[in-house]
Amino acid sequence: MTPIILLTFFVSCRGIEFNSRPRNFSLNLIYFTGTNLDHFAISPVYVWNVLTCAYLGASGTSGREIQIAAFLPKNKTNLIKNFSKLTNTLFQLESDGVDIASETFLFQDKDVSVLPSYTLEIDSLHLTQKQIFDFKETQTTDLVNTVIRTVFPTISNVFHAPDFTNTSVNLSNVIHFSGILSTPFNPAYTTEEIVYDEKNKPIGNISMMHQKGNLLYSNFKTIKSHILELPYGEDGKFSMLVIFPYPGIKPLDIYTKLGEISLRDIFTKLEKDFNSMGTREIEVKIPRFRMRASYNLNTPLSVMGMYDTFDPKLGRFEGINENGLYIYTVEHRADIIFTETKTEAFGTTPGYYYHDEGSSSLNVEAQQPFIFFLMEKPTATIIFGGIYSKH
Repeated sequence: MTPIILLTFFVSCRGIEFNSRPRNFSLNLIYFTGTNLDHFAISPVYVWNVLTCAYLGASGTSGREIQIAAFLPKNKTNLIKNFSKLTNTLFQLESDGVDIASETFLFQDKDVSVLPSYTLEIDSLHLTQKQIFDFKETQTTDLVNTVIRTVFPTISNVFHAPDFTNTSVNLSNVIHFSGILSTPFNPAYTTEEIVYDEKNKPIGNISMMHQKGNLLYSNFKTIKSHILELPYGEDGKFSMLVIFPYPGIKPLDIYTKLGEISLRDIFTKLEKDFNSMGTREIEVKIPRFRMRASYNLNTPLSVMGMYDTFDPKLGRFEGINENGLYIYTVEHRADIIFTETKTEAFGTTPGYYYHDEGSSSLNVEAQQPFIFFLMEKPTATIIFGGIYSKH
């Protein structure tokens, strides 16, 4: 079989709300990625978009594996209808302070044919770019990157030459988010602080941002963590959830407890506690950071049930090409910049937390590893997420 490369990058699916499907997939993908990495950032909805496109062309075991791993409905007509509705909600936005866009690209080698029926199906998912290139030509990488820059002018070098080696079809989704914090940190209060390891030895410095005010914050005893919400823009449709585990609690331990409380429940409690706090102020310290890396997601996706899909002899995508394709690799490249005023995303010693029920102020300091979710609140969709642990 000829390989297909997808670059971006278990429970019953019956009767569940469609918006919960990418959310459940996202939590699983972040968790299983975190079992091998302790410092990473990914866009799970970006991977979910690409797997949805692949599912429309999958058959047999490959189709069942993707359907289960990505929490997709079996009925592809309903999938297309609800997928389009969700993407319209996420990416058709008019809001001061937030800019978000996502596009799917299908690049195919000139010697490989893609069935017209498959092209029509992914067109219904708002696939806007389909190009044919000679993957053996050295200039193909530059040509493909030029196509992407026509949609995302500020993004460059998404692909590299090895991405087209032994590849027949390249299915990719690109997502870009830029948001201005509704309650920005004052850069004048950002300080350089020493970071210590578990033996209390200094290991480096970080730029720690400081803010004090009426912020969305709650103590979640059921999942042994403190959670801070940082909204973006004027309407707060998008927010960053920052989850600070209690001292001695690892980030992955928090994920295992997220089944006890939903992300919607977290937003509800944050708002309820904010309204009941009155003039109580929250003092927050959180690092200014940039995370930029590339990840191969074959392993976490295999753990989530995609086994035969990656096998040259067992992968089945007759809906894309009748001669036989399989997924060669699923790669993800992410770049997130979190500063005092905005977040830009393109694809230690335990900290100290203090919570005094009778105090007029609360202190939240992030120096130990913490979890973050950049989310669209109305659908509770995770746009970007990961674990920050390196300073």
